[in-house]
Amino acid sequence: MNARQLLAVVTLFAVLVVAFTNEAGACPGGCCVSRMTLAEQSVLADVVLLAERVSGDEQAKQTFFVIRQFLRGEPEELNVGDMVSVSRFVKKDHFGQHLLLGNKAQQGLWAWGSLGVMTEAALSYILDAPSPQFAPPQRLPYFLRFLESSDSLIAEDAFFELESAEWNDLLACTSQLPRDKLREWLRNPNIEPKRLGLYAMLLGICGNRSDAEFLLAHIQQPTDYFRLGIEGFHIGYLWRMGEKGLAVLEKHRLCQKKLPFSERYAVFQAVRFMVAHGQDRLSRDRACESLHLLLEEPELADLVINDLARWEDWSVQDRLMSLYGQGEYDNRPTKRAIVRYLLKAAKVQPPKADEQKQDDPTAKNSKPEDLASSALQAQASLETLREKDPKTVQEAERFFLLLQ
Repeated sequence: MNARQLLAVVTLFAVLVVAFTNEAGACPGGCCVSRMTLAEQSVLADVVLLAERVSGDEQAKQTFFVIRQFLRGEPEELNVGDMVSVSRFVKKDHFGQHLLLGNKAQQGLWAWGSLGVMTEAALSYILDAPSPQFAPPQRLPYFLRFLESSDSLIAEDAFFELESAEWNDLLACTSQLPRDKLREWLRNPNIEPKRLGLYAMLLGICGNRSDAEFLLAHIQQPTDYFRLGIEGFHIGYLWRMGEKGLAVLEKHRLCQKKLPFSERYAVFQAVRFMVAHGQDRLSRDRACESLHLLLEEPELADLVINDLARWEDWSVQDRLMSLYGQGEYDNRPTKRAIVRYLLKAAKVQPPKADEQKQDDPTAKNSKPEDLASSALQAQASLETLREKDPKTVQEAERFFLLLQ
């Protein structure tokens, strides 16, 4: 098992552990773990009501509830005092008011699901929450108030609301982000690890230079294990420090071969994110320079090469040809990535005078003569590989054509 495969396994294991912990601890009523927020689940239900658990059958996996109050929807066939059953067993020691969601199935039957025992605080939180129909910048400030609530159901749902938001919508809430609390939570060893990445990103949005140094101090802590959410610390740091910060990460993270693979992979993911969402804080050319360093990481080579092709950096053709089929680079994903890179480079045509790129004036090979030279070099390299490894080239060409 190589390092990247190991990272995938560790990540999956960490996610499963978090999910199990949530189901066992954050939802004492035995509710199912869902990535949908409470507001989203409520909107999809035909009926939302409060009900009291009266009995359960563990063998049949059923729990029986008596309706106490309708919160949304009130069908004619249902009344306060009626009994309904949920197809899941809720332990007998979890009595109290449960929030039930009902959907009318075929033949007039109802399907019910429990979101767990409702405290007064949780019920107030749900009833006061803005509808998903409102624009995210209008809704998100409400949920910011409930991050790390002492009520685990509220804290989990508020976090999901922020986690599922679009990046631009989070940026629109910059002035309302709780900077001091974010720092406090990031220092707290009892905060769920899965939340740290988002909190670090939010601190990067709303923080200052001292917050960037705070994030860097965490990044540079010695570690020999996978740290859940560490990508978020890198993104928050780069958002605040831009290309100067990338130089620091290159020196202290990318070039430190003794670091765990996952730590260098986190830098890679952060660079990708900043190119896509960084609002010019990190130019594509500067990002490509970091990816050149990552070509020294065989486990990441295919991903790096794919990004270099996507970002139209044709400056590493000689390097890729020297790596092809050599040592740890002698694997199908890396060889196919190199061939696809060359196929794309070979098809690049210099733009006409009136079609010069306007979106990224610092893009590599922007000069027509450089593009023409790169295309010719790629065509020659492909011919070399067709003689050396015709099977791989044919496979890559076949899929390349399908994606055109």
